Amino acid sequence: MDADDVLLPASPSVAARAEAGGMPVYEQRRYIGPGPDREPVNGLVLVNPAHGVWLRAIAALDVEIAWATSWHQTANALLARAYDLPDLPVMNVGPYDSDTRFGCSLKSGAILEHVGDRPLVWVDNVFGGKDSGWGEDRTAAGSPTLLIHVDASVALVKSQMDAVTRWLTDLRETAPW
Repeated sequence: MDADDVLLPASPSVAARAEAGGMPVYEQRRYIGPGPDREPVNGLVLVNPAHGVWLRAIAALDVEIAWATSWHQTANALLARAYDLPDLPVMNVGPYDSDTRFGCSLKSGAILEHVGDRPLVWVDNVFGGKDSGWGEDRTAAGSPTLLIHVDASVALVKSQMDAVTRWLTDLRETAPW
């Protein structure tokens, strides 16, 4: 699970667009601590309580949720607390891994290292042109994979989490995972 532009909208205008589209209202929370670049941050972030409800529902399906964000442990300090989640595992994503190179997300290596051949749902706003084929190839090789591309202009919406829930439920019914 990514944080920036997925769970944390980039600006109040993004939150307003999401709310106009039917999302519950975002709350402003003060965050004081290290940012993704490890530099001190003291500012407001926008958090939507609905994201916490959705993530807790996914966690109740007995799956591991992990952070794939340059926020590292700060994602737990900020988001896990805001969403009433336990500390989640953190993948070793570098500060510039929220980008693509040669058509692939730079997070791919850290994500593969973390999940191995287990099923994977990857929720992010940055995928390269080759990532969907990578997901299809991974699925064909026996490691079911679902990529959810979040539009950074509205952040994560309910229909995307509903798709995750359906996919996980279907997977549980058809696979030994």
